Amino acid sequence: MIKVSNLRKSFEGVEVLRGVDLEIPTGKTTAIIGKSGAGKTVLFKHLVGLMRPDSGSIVVDGADIAALKGRALNNVKRKFGMVFQGGALFDSLTVFENVALPLKELMRLSGGETASKVNAMLREVGLPGMGDKYPDEISGGMKKRVALARALVMSPEYLFFDEPTTGLDPIVETAIHALMKRCKSLSPATYVLVSHDIREVLEMSDLVAMLHEGAVIECSPPGEIVKSSNPAVRQFLSGSAEGPIQMY
Repeated sequence: MIKVSNLRKSFEGVEVLRGVDLEIPTGKTTAIIGKSGAGKTVLFKHLVGLMRPDSGSIVVDGADIAALKGRALNNVKRKFGMVFQGGALFDSLTVFENVALPLKELMRLSGGETASKVNAMLREVGLPGMGDKYPDEISGGMKKRVALARALVMSPEYLFFDEPTTGLDPIVETAIHALMKRCKSLSPATYVLVSHDIREVLEMSDLVAMLHEGAVIECSPPGEIVKSSNPAVRQFLSGSAEGPIQMY
C-alpha cells in the first residue's frame, strides 16, 4: 500500500498541501478528486517521487520515498507506471521508441526482446503496426494509448493516471475507459486516478478521495461518497455553484 501522512508543500509562501493524509490500498483503484487548484497534480507528483514535500511522509511498501535519494529512490520508482495528462510523449521519438524508453533505461534486454515486448504492448492497446509513426502523426486518443502502453510495458506494481481523458471526445473517452478496465487484466496493479470527470471516477474507482483546501476531507467508496453529508463534497459532485467551494 501507499500511506501518505501529514504531507505539506508550499510554493513561494503559499501552502498548497496542508497536511494530506491518505491510504491507497493494494490492488484497488483510488481516485483523487477536487476542483482546479486544489493540489491534485502537486499530490500526484509527490506520490510518484517527482517532488519532495516540505514535511510529512509517503510510505510505499515500507519505504518513505520522501526520505530517499538516488538509487534507493529509483528502485522504488521502478514499481511505478505513469500516464500523464496529454500523454507526455517525446515528439522526436517514434511511437515504438516512446514505448521502448523505460525498457532501455531500466532493463538489460536484447534488441529482439525489446521489440517483442513493445510490439506486444502496442497490440494490447489497439495500435498494431503503429510503431513507426511519430506523435504528431497520430490522434489525441492514440497518444493516450501510446502513453498507456509505455506505462504498462514494465509491468508496474502501481499505475498512476493524471486526467487520462481530458480533452478527448465522448467516443474516444469511452474507448479509453474500456481500455483502462482491460488494463486490470493485463496488469493487476494498484491504480491511482486523478480526475475531474465524476462519471469516470464513480465508474472506475474502488475508493474516492476528495481534496479540498490542501487536505483530504473525505475518502470512501463511490456508493458512499455520493451520499456524503459534507457540503463541499456534495457541491463538487453535483457541480453546483452554490456551496463552500469558491468558483473562480
